[in-house]
Amino acid sequence: MATAGPSTSRRTLLEMCEEEVQELMRNFIQQRNSENSQIDVSQADIFDPIVETVSRETDTESNSDSDSDSSSNEDNDRLENLSWCRCGNCKLMPTVIESICCRENDDIDYHIPDGKSCICEHPFHIQETSQQFLDRVNSITYSYVPMRPNKQNILTQRGYRKLAYRGFSTWMYGDLGPKNRRPIPSCVVNSIRSCFPAPDNIYVGFHYPEDDGPAFSMILD
Repeated sequence: MATAGPSTSRRTLLEMCEEEVQELMRNFIQQRNSENSQIDVSQADIFDPIVETVSRETDTESNSDSDSDSSSNEDNDRLENLSWCRCGNCKLMPTVIESICCRENDDIDYHIPDGKSCICEHPFHIQETSQQFLDRVNSITYSYVPMRPNKQNILTQRGYRKLAYRGFSTWMYGDLGPKNRRPIPSCVVNSIRSCFPAPDNIYVGFHYPEDDGPAFSMILD
C-alpha cells in the first residue's frame, strides 16, 4: 500500500511545488479579505491622534494666554495700588521691578528685627542713612583710590543716595561684583530718598547693566 505524502501544513515552501504555493497564497488572501470585511470602520476616526494633538495645542495656547493675562494684571496692580506691600512703608513706584516689599524677599525678611514689620526699622539701616556715617564710609573708601586729587571728595545728595543704595545691597547680598545688581525694596529706596532728596524730585530708578546708556555714571541713581 502506498504511503500518503506529507501534509501541506507541515511542509515548508521550499518543499512545495509551484501550484501548491500559489494555491496556499490564494487561500491566505481570501481569508484576510474575509476578516477585513467584518471590521467596523465607521468610527475609525476616534483613534486619529491629530484631533487630540490639536486639542492639546489649543489648550496649551489658551493656558499660556491665561497665564500671560494673569501676570499682566498682577503687574498693573503693582503699579496702581499697594496691595503687595506687607511692611506698611512702601510707596508706588514707576516700574514693576521696583515695586517690591522688603518682606517679599527672603534674604531681606530674615534681617527684619523681631517685633518689627520693616527692614527700615533695623538699626543698621537707620545708621546707613546717616550723613555722618556715610561721610566716614566715603572718606575711608576714597583713601584707597589710586592717584586721587588733593581736594577733598565732597558728596552731593545724589552721592549719598548711591552710597546708601550700595551699602544696603552689600549688607544684604555681600559683594555682588561689577554689573551685578538687584532691585532694592520700595520702602528702602524711599527711606533713602527722604533722607537725601533730589532737588527736582526726579530719580532715574533701577536699571539692569544691559540697560546702561553711554552716560554710565548718570544712570546709577
